[in-house]
Amino acid sequence: MAALPAALPGAELLQACIRWSLGLESPAQIRERAGQLADWVAFLHSVQDQGLAPLAADCLLTCSVDLPGTTALTLRNTLTESARRVLLFTHELKLLLDALETAGISVIVLKGPSLAHLFYPEPAHRLFFDLDFLVRREDVSAAQAVLAREGYTEPGDEHFQRAASAFPADAVETHLENKRKRIAADLHWGLLPPWFPARVPHGFRERAQHACMDGRAVQTLGREDYVLYLCLHGAKHAWSGPGWLVDLCHVLQASLDLDYDALLKTARQNNAEGMLWFGLLTANQLAEGGIPALARAVANAAAKAPQRVILLTRQPNGEYLAWKLSDSRRAAARGLARLTVMPNAADWTSLRIPWRGFFFLYYPWRLLRLGRKYLTPRRAG
Repeated sequence: MAALPAALPGAELLQACIRWSLGLESPAQIRERAGQLADWVAFLHSVQDQGLAPLAADCLLTCSVDLPGTTALTLRNTLTESARRVLLFTHELKLLLDALETAGISVIVLKGPSLAHLFYPEPAHRLFFDLDFLVRREDVSAAQAVLAREGYTEPGDEHFQRAASAFPADAVETHLENKRKRIAADLHWGLLPPWFPARVPHGFRERAQHACMDGRAVQTLGREDYVLYLCLHGAKHAWSGPGWLVDLCHVLQASLDLDYDALLKTARQNNAEGMLWFGLLTANQLAEGGIPALARAVANAAAKAPQRVILLTRQPNGEYLAWKLSDSRRAAARGLARLTVMPNAADWTSLRIPWRGFFFLYYPWRLLRLGRKYLTPRRAG
């Protein structure tokens, strides 16, 4: 897979904007790339869909690109709205952290505004729509009670909530919403679901680090753990959007003392070496070798990385990427089987069984629904 698909409108300009945010592209180079763009409307729609509109807007405006029509106004509005969102979400994150920590709950912040403040030169470059908190499993009920007092409750009707509580085995997070503030929060007690074909490194909580986020002390994942988590998270979603890759590049660039050898060893011990290599190789493609430590780490990838991973970086991403990258066929098969049979929200949303005693019917219903989805021949045209 190329770092950005060639079919993406304005892919070369978008990649240049990303490199500019990393300090790897000059204003003159940005203006040259922009001068070659034929369809600005398609480009603006594309960066909006990819979640990179604020980053592209700041790049093009700061580099004094000659923009057609009302494009400059559109970009300024985009950047202003993103800056407003950063302020709003950062303020809310601080309030919720205060409430949780006052209740004696240890919290690790993930992604969202914390990642934007800690790793991006300009937090408004990163678009986000929710807050992510990681707590210990034994603290989940207490954390939910604290967040409920702050107005965060589970969405959905009573049926949805009853069905979700009936199948908790594979859950590692719950989604909460504050309808008045129109802010969502994901409360995690694990980083990856049990069906995922790679493991989270043991002891990541003990390796958590304290950092300063917009003047407030927060607890976040240790640097090596954060890099591996982003690679696993990206693989889980088949790297379906470049935003996660941009996150990875910024974290890698800010991690000058990252121990790549130790990172690869940890990944190997957790069936995650292929996913880590894929993330590092693709990030290096996006940065065009501009992050020195990363470029050195992947310099001998042909000799060190699994051959299947190198081949996959040259192909379009698709479904089941995480299973293709898994180091263990047994873990991949076991995880895929578990994912296939375990009911989830799509199942109890598509079929409303009113009696909890009959919820076991969601198992055959899931198999039937997946059979229809993947085995029914698609009509041409």
